[in-house]
Amino acid sequence: MGLQIIGPAHADLAVLQVGHAYELASGVSATRSPLLDKGL
Repeated sequence: MGLQIIGPAHADLAVLQVGHAYELASGVSATRSPLLDKGL
């Protein structure tokens, strides 16, 4: 699954803030890919 966040020109900070809020709310940043454990 992927997520693309877009915003108007020169709204980089707002886009980054939305992405950060999503990571905190979803817990996605706390998960680790099983591929990393296999050394791939």
